[in-house]
Amino acid sequence: TSRPTHRPTQPPTDSPTTSPTLDTTTVFYVIADAPYSDDERENIMPRQIDTLGKDAEFLVHVGDLEYAIEDRCEEWAYEIASDILNRSQVPVFVLPGDNDINDCDDIEHGEYMWRKYFRKFDQRWDHDFELTRWGNLDESFSFL
Repeated sequence: TSRPTHRPTQPPTDSPTTSPTLDTTTVFYVIADAPYSDDERENIMPRQIDTLGKDAEFLVHVGDLEYAIEDRCEEWAYEIASDILNRSQVPVFVLPGDNDINDCDDIEHGEYMWRKYFRKFDQRWDHDFELTRWGNLDESFSFL
């Protein structure tokens, strides 16, 4: 066996050893804090989803699918956001934001609504991502 040394066997390089190529590049889009208003629900967010770049492999919504102060965590707000995201041509992964659960007057209601409309949302598409999920709502995920 060889003994560890304080010097690496090869010096670090100033640039990556391989350049990204088409088969190593992943293109995805991220959206958050929408839809909050009628205009976002009826126009802006549907247009964003419908015109998502053709290069996209997936979309991640990082939360706040409704505005708790105005929408009061009512079911219609979750349902509309779900319907809009469901229009996507690529898989959509959804994380809850504070407005979706924690800012609701009744947190259990927020959890129920999020679970009903967004839990494992990506499974509405046929994809090959091998996810690891965790959290009480299966809300956190990772994949390579």
